[in-house]
Amino acid sequence: MRTSPVVRSLRWLIVAGFATLVSAWAAEVDTLVRTLRDPDKTAEAKGEACLQLMDLGPAAAPAVPALVVLLNSQEEMLRDYSVTTLEIGRASCRERV
Repeated sequence: MRTSPVVRSLRWLIVAGFATLVSAWAAEVDTLVRTLRDPDKTAEAKGEACLQLMDLGPAAAPAVPALVVLLNSQEEMLRDYSVTTLEIGRASCRERV
């Protein structure tokens, strides 16, 4: 059976839209990781970056190394944010399996 041009166009739009979404998530994670690693950023800015990473769930996986570094922060708030973000990420990955 032959696929109609409309169905092919819709498939292409769905694939293109998904690729754009994944690309946007990757760019956002990269920006948030740079915030976490920047020694000039405040604890509040890094905490906000953690909150945003929590919202991204498994898409935030590339941020794990930066979050692990925060576990050694002198700021208790940052350690707490890091632990919580890592726990939420682990839980969301488990839900997908």
